[in-house]
Amino acid sequence: MRWFLLVFLSKWKEYAIEDIEEEPTVIAIAKGLNKKGFHKIDSLHIVCAIISNCEYFLTTDNHILKRASLLDNIKINDPIGFIRRSYYDN
Repeated sequence: MRWFLLVFLSKWKEYAIEDIEEEPTVIAIAKGLNKKGFHKIDSLHIVCAIISNCEYFLTTDNHILKRASLLDNIKINDPIGFIRRSYYDN
């Protein structure tokens, strides 16, 4: 199973829709998220979603979910919460 994961990760660009470069703007926004209590790698992931104009960032990471209300430019939710919200909003 591990070999499958390594092969998949080595070919991630084949599956990606967009590739966000670590440019100064991305780093600056990520540092702002760090100051709000997000971990460094989480900040980069969230910034990539924001720059890609994603409406939602789905995660099961409680550390991120607890800070979701600190962001107003993207909605952060867990997958089950997202499904519930989508179901009840329609």
